[in-house]
Amino acid sequence: MPAHSKEQYYVLPVKVVHAGALALLVSLMLNGMGTALYSVLRQAGSSPYLFSDHTPARLPINPRKVALEVVDSERYGMHDDNDWASVTPLGHGFVKIGEGEDFYAISMYHQLHCLNGFRKMLSGEQRNASRIEHDEQHVLHCLSYLRQMVLCNADITLEPAFSAENTDGRKTKAAYGTGVTHQCKDWEEIRAFSESNYETWKSEAKGFAASEISVVHSD
Repeated sequence: MPAHSKEQYYVLPVKVVHAGALALLVSLMLNGMGTALYSVLRQAGSSPYLFSDHTPARLPINPRKVALEVVDSERYGMHDDNDWASVTPLGHGFVKIGEGEDFYAISMYHQLHCLNGFRKMLSGEQRNASRIEHDEQHVLHCLSYLRQMVLCNADITLEPAFSAENTDGRKTKAAYGTGVTHQCKDWEEIRAFSESNYETWKSEAKGFAASEISVVHSD
């Protein structure tokens, strides 16, 4: 009679079976949750440029990274109105964007506007009483706004420090930041988008009040 080979059976411990079943169950749950989350985000408008209510949160561009080396410059001084006006694009940094085509201010230009406001106050520019009252309120807003924007951007570039003395003679550490290179977003790309967008609504800009931009841009 032919010889029959004995069949071998392996018995897994109950704990191993339970662990495998649990791992499979967890995997299925995570996969289901991931699929559901993806579906919700798609329905809610998961674009990084939109808030959940579909209003624009950012410009629909991803500016390339550029380098900026900090330099001391004679331009953009306290009384250089034209230089300061030149950093503001046509349209004053406003864009008309989104499903409802509402107006929005680009934060970078709001920040520059605030900085220019400080410059004008410190330059001794002649102002009437109503303008002085307005500027005093405006500078408080800008002080708070710029503080928060600096914290938000949180630039962690390191600047070499050196020993110095305070005006009272005490030793301290100081930093100028001159010559240090920072990684930035391409502000020229942002300006190009802003001015291109302005072309789509400039016919509506006739009612805009004049600002420092009118120093170098007449239309």
